[in-house]
Amino acid sequence: MTRRAHGHIAVFARNHSEYLKEAVSLCQADASRRVTLRAANKWKAAADAVSAGSSIPIYFSAIGSDGVVEYAAELTDVQIYPSRGDQTTEALLALCGTLTVSEGLWEGSKSGKRVTTLFAISGCRRLVLPVPLTALIKISDGTPISASYSRAYVLVEPLPVT
Repeated sequence: MTRRAHGHIAVFARNHSEYLKEAVSLCQADASRRVTLRAANKWKAAADAVSAGSSIPIYFSAIGSDGVVEYAAELTDVQIYPSRGDQTTEALLALCGTLTVSEGLWEGSKSGKRVTTLFAISGCRRLVLPVPLTALIKISDGTPISASYSRAYVLVEPLPVT
């Protein structure tokens, strides 16, 4: 992976439409509000990018959407391998919206999946004009991501204006 300064890194991820809509609502009601979401995959590179205490842009496409970036926010916190009783885990779980607060760390999930990454976002907003996924350039190789990109997340170059 090409190393870039933190100001030149962003993240693209997919999440459930209803969770993203709730994040927008919570952030509009309180500009300082952070909202925690979950991922089954390990977001190591994203954690490294925010480890210096700074936030980076994160772009979202709703799962099942038509290959466009619909939401933007700031990625403020990433915790890999969260565990109950851990101070950071509990603080992040306290930032969940009402739709996800009962999910915990997916303990007892029928699918067997567990939360591998907790991440908090702030300033979540729906874009007035959605951006094609192909406008996002991967940090790893300088190529656009495909319109059908479906992996957990990817580091991308920040969009010029969102």
